[in-house]
Order: sequence, then structure tokens, then C-alpha cells
Amino acid sequence: MVKIGFVAEGECDTFILKSEHFRALAERLGVYVCPEIINAHGEGNLRYSNLIPFANLCYDQAETPDKIIVLTDLETEPCVIEVKKRIETSGMADKIVVARKALEAWFLADHEGLSRYLGQRFPVVEFPEQTATMPWDELRQRVKSVSPRGVGQLKKAFAKRFAAHFSLERAAQHPRCPSAAYFLETLRTMAGSP
Repeated sequence: MVKIGFVAEGECDTFILKSEHFRALAERLGVYVCPEIINAHGEGNLRYSNLIPFANLCYDQAETPDKIIVLTDLETEPCVIEVKKRIETSGMADKIVVARKALEAWFLADHEGLSRYLGQRFPVVEFPEQTATMPWDELRQRVKSVSPRGVGQLKKAFAKRFAAHFSLERAAQHPRCPSAAYFLETLRTMAGSP
């Protein structure tokens, strides 16, 4: 079993990586997720000069992982390659996974998880990574239109609650959510899983 440490852009990513659902998936793939997820507290902190201390923290606090994956968002950057270049310069990450626009696009791709969370059917979002606004804003608007429950004002509070319902596998199966599929494939490849 390969031991993977994670450096995550922020708290939403951290909640997903710490969730029982994600850890169970990783275990099925042959990946041991180190218990301590390093939170970079914002994409501005994921620059090559900052990544070395984060990677060192990961080695120290996350039981000396075999590999390190950095999970970050594209946000408003023009392309994934530019985001990876900004981080790769340090040479500390074995793999960099960039969620298109933002991780919340993966939430939109998992309509089944959203349906479970809301206790009612949430419609399929055809282009979760190509929303007109940022995925969090799109998610808030769409949930508001189908449920009086809503998602609340705070993204991290929602992510913490939703982590128990979210499935990376379901998001990766969405035909227009390639960054979630890339993350799942990265885990499979690192573990040598079929």
C-alpha cells in the first residue's frame, strides 16, 4: 500500500481528504492517506517558495509519506499548466492535481451526493467545471432554486457537512468533470491499481 501525504489549498479540500468516504475509497485503491493533511490556507500560499515548508511539514507530521500530492484550484488562472509550473518549481510534490475553476465544481458533478445531502433530488449539472460564475456561487444558486434548506453562507461550513455525502468516484464519472477523473486516476496510478 502506497502512503500518500497531501498538501491541500484550503479547508474545503482538507475536509474532503479527511472524510471517511475518501479514505475508504483510497484504501480500496491501495492508498494509505496520511492522517495529517497539510492546509496551505489559500492558493496564494501554494508557490514554490512556500511549498518546501509545506512538504517538510507533510514529511514530519504525516508519517513520512512515500509520495506527496498537492491539491489546488485553477481559480482564474488561464490554464492548468501555469498553476502546475508555479508549484512544480520546488520539486517537492510528486503530483499536482488542479481542480478546474475550484473544488466545488466536483461537488456540482456529484448530483447524487447533493441529492442525499438535501434529502431531495438535485438535478444534474451538465458542465460543472464551466460555470458562468465560480462553482461555489453556482452551487449556492442552484441549491437555493430547488431547496429552502440552502447551503448557508460559509463555503467551509458547507464543505465540512457535505464531505460525508461527497463521492470522488461519482464526480469522476461525470463526463464533463475531467479534473475529478484525473485525481481518481492519479490515486490509481500511484497505487498501481487497475
